[in-house]
Amino acid sequence: MGDPLRGFDPKATYDAASTDYEDASRDFWQYMSTRTVELAAPGPGETVLDVACGNGPGLLAASRAVGPTGRVIGIDFATQMLEIAEERVRAAGAANVEVRTGDMTERPGFDIVQPWRRIGDPPTFRALAEEAGLSGFALREDVDTLTLDTPDDWWRIVIGSGLRRTAEALGEDTAAKVRARCGEAMRERGIREVGLTSQYLLATHP
Repeated sequence: MGDPLRGFDPKATYDAASTDYEDASRDFWQYMSTRTVELAAPGPGETVLDVACGNGPGLLAASRAVGPTGRVIGIDFATQMLEIAEERVRAAGAANVEVRTGDMTERPGFDIVQPWRRIGDPPTFRALAEEAGLSGFALREDVDTLTLDTPDDWWRIVIGSGLRRTAEALGEDTAAKVRARCGEAMRERGIREVGLTSQYLLATHP
């Protein structure tokens, strides 16, 4: 039997999830983007690059931090995500923010880079930084608790994130059964919270 997840297209997945991602992000995890900006503490006049900016919460936080003399650029390859980000930027009147479809490996001339890469444990994160030639960096791991008002909130997280690809690979009928069975189990066991671990690495490139 072939692997239904082989050939995963992240751009198509996140484009398809853009509206659901915006909904779930607002309630569950956009604080990670704003917290990253708070930890990086960009100053007035600096240039910030937010790689994989998604729907843009980090862009607006960075915009406020660098002020009118600074510059913020958000890059993502999911065009529908960027459309949402652009709408947020326009609504906020953030004239110092530019949103692009682009390659995250091209980042010359930036004071702060906010990357997004899934890494499961601090030692791997630390090894990555050392391999890049960074020293004197700070590594921080936070564990937050997300409150689920109903089992449907859990499914909103699934459909509004990269986990969506797994649900889609199952097919509509099987995904519906998984959703129903997990919701039933959550109600039976009284599960109303999930833990979310996030890692932050702050460094200055020599």
